[in-house]
Amino acid sequence: MLLDELERLFVAEGFTHLSVANLAARLRVSRSTLYRLATGKQELAELVISRMLDRMDESGRAALEKSADPAARVAACLGNGTAPVRTGGLEFSRDLEANPGTRAICDRRQALVMAVLEGLVEDGVRSGGFRPVPAALVVQVADAAHTRLRDAAVLAALGMTHAEAIDALAGILLDGISGPGTTVPRPDDPEG
Repeated sequence: MLLDELERLFVAEGFTHLSVANLAARLRVSRSTLYRLATGKQELAELVISRMLDRMDESGRAALEKSADPAARVAACLGNGTAPVRTGGLEFSRDLEANPGTRAICDRRQALVMAVLEGLVEDGVRSGGFRPVPAALVVQVADAAHTRLRDAAVLAALGMTHAEAIDALAGILLDGISGPGTTVPRPDDPEG
């Protein structure tokens, strides 16, 4: 599908440097085909990013439903669906943040994820899976860290992709809130 091809291209190379004419040539379609999807490059970028994040949200919801373990649920919430952008480079991260429209889409998604995270931490504390920590504080820390990790300069300094940095953040947060004897899910763990 054309939107899948656009997404792969954006994730691999970023999108700021590409014009509608470039995209049409690279995808071997006419510009009018792209203009049927969106009125211009900005709307096209927003469509592709919204669609990608919607799929990531579906993946995250499915992962949350699969597990009753509080740590696995928090790991799924924080890293939900980062697989589609695991190959995304710094150009992609930079373009997402530099573009006001795509940044606003990412901001809205991050706010939704943080609201879910708060409920998951509260549930984990109630069930005894997490030590008694204020869920609102965990969310503030996660939100601030997540925001910093969206900055391509920060990712470059860390030598990490966004997905790798979010996986590391999830591990750090879970190590801090998990009760004794809790196994912290790792991204390479198919059960986590």
